[in-house]
Amino acid sequence: MGAMMIHGDCLNELSFMDDYVRTWVWDPPYNINFNYGTSFADNMEWKDYAFWIEQVGCEMIKASTTDANLFFIHYQEDAARLLPYLEASGWKLNQWITWVYPSNFGHSPNKFTRASRAVLHLTKGNPPFHHGVKQPYKNPKDKRIQKLIENGSTGTAHYDWIPVNLVKNVSDEKRYANQIPEALLEILIANTTVEGELVGDPTCGSGSAPRVAVRLNRYGWGCDISEEAVACWGDLL
Repeated sequence: MGAMMIHGDCLNELSFMDDYVRTWVWDPPYNINFNYGTSFADNMEWKDYAFWIEQVGCEMIKASTTDANLFFIHYQEDAARLLPYLEASGWKLNQWITWVYPSNFGHSPNKFTRASRAVLHLTKGNPPFHHGVKQPYKNPKDKRIQKLIENGSTGTAHYDWIPVNLVKNVSDEKRYANQIPEALLEILIANTTVEGELVGDPTCGSGSAPRVAVRLNRYGWGCDISEEAVACWGDLL
């Protein structure tokens, strides 16, 4: 299995794709004025940003299989505001998942510390769900659970909240800014694809989603406009 990595504007590149992608994992720029070192403006007017999200959503749904998944990762309040635009592009909300992580920054005297993000699971058609990755039992000393383990069970299905730590500057997998942890990506990809299917990310940054896809014996497709991101793709090219 391998990955196709493209340096370019995702709206242009998506228009050339065939309808092969089973699962998209999309962690878009958050429009918070982050400097990606590119011509991309991460400080659009809200209406322009929302329209861009809708445009990319439209192109992704056209490049998807008949039954496909989109995992859209964003801050909760913006995910809620952007959901109507994703639905307008043709995607249907299947489930709201919460990614939670420990945090030692972002503290404020007048609000709770942010330590989670939304992962919107949207679908096209009726894609299968595989339970490809399980979590350990929380109460392994329970007699019923011990019986399951004795019979070969390795764990249980994940909850709709997933605890995975952030990729920090000291993390072994750190390659690029604002990187989504591979442990989270593995859960999303393994539960919605099988070996040989295609996983895509239209703003892939360091290429984490395609990299995890290849490791799980899927094909990966990634695109990013940043030259700094491209410099992280060496093992994928």
